[in-house]
Amino acid sequence: MLCLPLFDYLKKETAKNLPAFFLALVLSGICLSGCATVETLDLGYPDPVLGDAPEGFPYRDYQGVFHVHSRYSLTSEGRFDEIARAALETHTDFVVVTDHNTLRGLKEKMEGFYGPVLILVGTELTTPEGHLLALGIEEELDSGDELSGVLDQIEKAGGVSFAAHGELPGKLWENWSLAPLTGMEIYSLAEDFCRPWEITLVVKGFFLSPRAFFNSIVRKPEDLLKRWDSLLERRTLVGIGSADAHQKWRFFGKPVDGYAPTFSVVQTHVWARDLSKPEILEALKEGRIYVTLGAGAPPVKNFSFVAETSQNKIFMGGSLTYEKGILLKVVSPEEGEIRILRGGRLLSREIGRYTELEVPAPGIYRVEVYRKKKLWILSNPIYVRARGVFPTHSP
Repeated sequence: MLCLPLFDYLKKETAKNLPAFFLALVLSGICLSGCATVETLDLGYPDPVLGDAPEGFPYRDYQGVFHVHSRYSLTSEGRFDEIARAALETHTDFVVVTDHNTLRGLKEKMEGFYGPVLILVGTELTTPEGHLLALGIEEELDSGDELSGVLDQIEKAGGVSFAAHGELPGKLWENWSLAPLTGMEIYSLAEDFCRPWEITLVVKGFFLSPRAFFNSIVRKPEDLLKRWDSLLERRTLVGIGSADAHQKWRFFGKPVDGYAPTFSVVQTHVWARDLSKPEILEALKEGRIYVTLGAGAPPVKNFSFVAETSQNKIFMGGSLTYEKGILLKVVSPEEGEIRILRGGRLLSREIGRYTELEVPAPGIYRVEVYRKKKLWILSNPIYVRARGVFPTHSP
C-alpha cells in the first residue's frame, strides 16, 4: 500500500528539479529491493486484551476489517487466501471485501469461511455522489443509476450501505441527506494515507516496520467526526472504520505490501449472536458497533457502552426516552482516558477502565477512548430522545 503513493510523490518531485530525479532513483531502488512495506518485517501481532462482556448480554464481540480489495479490483492483486491468512494473523474474525463495482467474488463463490475466518463479499460502487460500500446484496447494481434508487435497492435486498471516505479530497461524498443510507466511515485509513505526502513520511516508510509506519500516520478523523455528529442530530447513522486495504505489488510472486499491517490499524467490532452473515448484517443495521484504531495500541475485545434505567439496559446503537436517573456506563478492557460526549461536545473525562455518568438531558451520546493521547476506541451512539421523539433513518 505504501509504494504507490511513494512513487506518486517522487514523480511530482522529479518534475521540479534534477537532484530530485537522482533521489527518486535511489529511493526507488531501495523500495524495490525491500523496504518497510515488506510485511515480514513485523514480528507477529499480540492477542487481544479481553474484557468482560456485559452481564446477561446475548451477543459476542467479533473483530472485523471493512473495505478490503482483492484481485477482482483493478487496483489490487490480492487473493482471498492471502486475505484470510492476514486476518488469522491479526486475530480478525471476519473481513468485508468490497471490490470496485463488481460482485465477482460472490458470483465465483469466494464468500464463506476460510478456517475460522469469515470473508463476506460486498462491493464499492463509484457513483456520481461519491463512493458507496454495499453488503448483503446478491445482484450487481448500476453505479450510474440515481443514487436514491440504488440505496432503495440495497435496503429492499436486506443489505447495508455506507458512505466511503466521505471527506477525502477528490472523492468527497456529495449528498449527506440521502436516505436510506445505513451509515458512514467515521475513520478511513485512506484519508490519512492519501493526504499530501511530506518527506518525513517517505523516510518513515523506509525505516519503520509496516505496523509502526501505519501507526505513525493515524490521526483523529476530526472532519469525519464533526460531520457524523452533525448528521446524528437529525437521523440515525451507523459509524464504521475502514482499512481500504489493497495488495498492489508482488516480487517474484510474493506480496510486498501484504494485508496484515493495515488490518492491524483499524478494526470494526460488531456485537452479534454468532459469526454469520445474517447476524453481522443485523448488528450493522442496529449500530452494535465500535471501532478501534492504532497498530501501536493493544487489540481489545468486549468494550461496552450501555445506558441503564431502573428497568432496562440499552446497548450502543439503541435508543430510549429520557427520564431522570439514566446511567451511561462504559467498560474498557484496557485502561485509557474515557471521554463521554453529547452532540460531539465533551461531558466527562476519566482515566481508567470504567466510568459512568447520569444523563443530564436528551441528546446523542457517544464515547471516545484515548491511549497515550491518541484516539483508540470510537463507540457508536446511544440516542436519548425527548418524549415523543423517535430515531429515524430520514434526513
